[in-house]
Amino acid sequence: MTAEQFPLLFAQLGVDINRDRRTIGYWFWELSTPSPQARRAAFQVDEVWTASRFVQDAFAGAIDRPVRLVPLPRPEPEPSARTRAEFGLEEGRFTFLCSFDLFSVVERKNPLGVIDAFCKAFPPDEGPKLVIKTINGNTRWVGLERIREAIGDRADIRLWDEHLSRDDHLALIRQVDCLVSLHRSEGLGLHLLEAMALGTVVMATDYSGPTDFVDESCAALIPFRLVPVANGEGAYPEEGSWAEPDLDVAASAMRRLAHEPAHVASLVAAARARIGTLPDRGAVGMAARSLLRHPARRSSP
Repeated sequence: MTAEQFPLLFAQLGVDINRDRRTIGYWFWELSTPSPQARRAAFQVDEVWTASRFVQDAFAGAIDRPVRLVPLPRPEPEPSARTRAEFGLEEGRFTFLCSFDLFSVVERKNPLGVIDAFCKAFPPDEGPKLVIKTINGNTRWVGLERIREAIGDRADIRLWDEHLSRDDHLALIRQVDCLVSLHRSEGLGLHLLEAMALGTVVMATDYSGPTDFVDESCAALIPFRLVPVANGEGAYPEEGSWAEPDLDVAASAMRRLAHEPAHVASLVAAARARIGTLPDRGAVGMAARSLLRHPARRSSP
């Protein structure tokens, strides 16, 4: 359960699950400060663990509980055998992928920025293609229609709303040429880690969780400026802030990726090497066990 949902657990179970036990919230969040609901939830746990420094800093600056960095183990993705052709992707045509869940808030995931950057980068008949892959469009149809309207009559941009199995989704990431995330904020960015492990070049906003594992040597990073949260769909308070990526720089980065295969190969090789430096399951398990051996001590407010 997220920190926002955690207080509901007591009402649903009708018991205090924290009594006589040490309780840890392993939580994610996408802004530089936690929500009021998350702050309240923190008073119901003994400590908070996070998977990225961004989330650790967000909680550490706002609550009086210990906040510890316990990263996820490096990904070991197992894609299905589905081919590029089976996904409807043309051979020899450089293909960008922007993939997200519409429940994750369109404004935060920023597919409209990806579309804008792609249209700045390439005229309609140049060759590269952009796939906007979503799920839950049947429920979040307003967001889906916003994307459809932004695409307009661009035949080189495909909007695809469908649930795929996890292994098929990993296969899709492996088959495209570049995974793009012009996010306004991410707690971690697991899909970017998975793309790096699968040998797909990553392009991402240089902000929030992904900066734990990407830099300019292994990904195409896009500069940003911080702006107030807008259109957070009730999930993100407007008094918060997040990133506005530079779409002109993003367009230039797209052109370079599409036309300089040596540059892509260099980033992919560096990304694979970076993945190899991240802790595996055993290392994360040992670190967690070490933390669990020592009682949590609450810090001063």
